[in-house]
Amino acid sequence: PETYWRYHEYVFANQPPEGEEWATTNKLVSFAEEAGVTETEQLRTKIQEQAYESPVRETSQAAADAGVSGTPALVIDGETVNPLSDEQRTRTLIEQLADGS
Repeated sequence: PETYWRYHEYVFANQPPEGEEWATTNKLVSFAEEAGVTETEQLRTKIQEQAYESPVRETSQAAADAGVSGTPALVIDGETVNPLSDEQRTRTLIEQLADGS
């Protein structure tokens, strides 16, 4: 888990502007090496086998079905909100959920 989060943060910190192709196997493995991941050949194999394609597609579809069109986004009790652009609504929904309303 610790290595995952280092890798996750490294990828997001180093990705190029949207629309630019960059998520190649070699680039993702290189990012992993630079982030300190030691099992990079296992990662390379999983990427080449598309081992996570199905869960990623399912998650993407679930997000689209919930009305998520970008990040950051939260789905709180069935309502999709952007916590950065609608902080008050996000706070209200969380408080209502916590109160059981």
